Amino acid sequence: MHPLPALLFGRESRGPRERLAALLGLLGLVLLALGYTRGTGEVNAALVVLLVAALLQGPAAWQRLRGEPFAWLTLLVVVYLLLAAIRADQAPWAANADRGLGQWLAFSGLPTLVVAIALGGDRRRAGLMLGLALVSLVLAVLGGLTPGRLAAYLAGERATFGLGNNGPGVYLSLALIGLACLVPALGARWRERPVLGVAGWILLAALSLLLVLAIVFNQSRSSWLGLALVLPVVGAILLRRHAAALDRRHLWHAAAGLALLLAVPAYLGSGVVAERLAQEWGTIEKVLALDFAAVEVTSIGSRVHMWLAAGERIAEHPLLGWGPGSARALIGAVPGLPPLPHFHNLYLQAWVELGLVGLVLLAGLAVALVAAARRARRAGGLGPGAALFLAAAGVYFLVVSLAQVRHDDAHGLAVLAMLSGWALSARLYRPTGREAVHGA
Repeated sequence: MHPLPALLFGRESRGPRERLAALLGLLGLVLLALGYTRGTGEVNAALVVLLVAALLQGPAAWQRLRGEPFAWLTLLVVVYLLLAAIRADQAPWAANADRGLGQWLAFSGLPTLVVAIALGGDRRRAGLMLGLALVSLVLAVLGGLTPGRLAAYLAGERATFGLGNNGPGVYLSLALIGLACLVPALGARWRERPVLGVAGWILLAALSLLLVLAIVFNQSRSSWLGLALVLPVVGAILLRRHAAALDRRHLWHAAAGLALLLAVPAYLGSGVVAERLAQEWGTIEKVLALDFAAVEVTSIGSRVHMWLAAGERIAEHPLLGWGPGSARALIGAVPGLPPLPHFHNLYLQAWVELGLVGLVLLAGLAVALVAAARRARRAGGLGPGAALFLAAAGVYFLVVSLAQVRHDDAHGLAVLAMLSGWALSARLYRPTGREAVHGA
């Protein structure tokens, strides 16, 4: 099939219904990729379109899903969440139960399934979705980097780019990790076209520099930590994989590019980083000394008090939890803490609201997704660069989730759906023979 019809109608579209489903799926992916930096309305609209597209697939989609453990675990998680919401219907926070249920349903695997079906295992669709998502993120950053705003960021004001307080650091870091994983594939293509290669490397360096500066100005310490742990490992893996193809000139270019990426943010943002870290050094010292009573309610200090409170609430209802949407009321009951909607820790949040049963089910969902991605990699559905990026993104998400909760806003939901849907789609629509994908 010609590339354009395959992109529009999918690899396996036959009748009018399947073609319509494929077109709606592509529309939903484009809306999701472009709209996730905007807000809840755009993301919800995209998910509705994707759901309609998945339902139109009907038996064909069911044939794919019925043998996939991730799909059955998603169903189990959804049933458990509905029962948990019914159980919490008479609780004092029942008015927030519907919102809490919606947030957990967004994390249940349903968005992953509809994105995976819309992608249909087509690497062109995946590339389009991820490329548009990167463009949308860059436009959001550029919109917040006016001369006046830049001066404010250099003076210590936090940059949010319309994406929340900590969310931008996560999305920007994932984009930077993705670019790093893409370097070998881009280098191989640009080596054959030197003129295009020079322009490409300049653009890649400028884009990477923009992402690094935006990460610094966002001032999310958990994002910095996750990136500091994951990106060097990604670099080491890439260097080991491709060391044989590198000569001294390549190494010098790589060293110069890396020096540029470190030098410019260090020059412009060293004061921002130093001040941001120094703000909580006293709190960190008290935590390390286990002197929790002396910890003040600062950014990190409030998290410590919330985590301690979460432990107490877990001890009261360890198995089934307090119910979806209960976190705000439970946190608000702690003297000195504002009624925040979550505990700034995904794992504690799940245990408090859904109990150990819910936490185990969600962990099983994550394990099933990892297993699906591994099988897709072995079957050729994911290239080495794509598999490395998904693995690095997964580890990064696990790290930042120790101090963040990203499923409770539309931006985070969309990013998780796009990445997890991509991984699952490569498994559901695994290629055989000549269809195997060996790209980045």
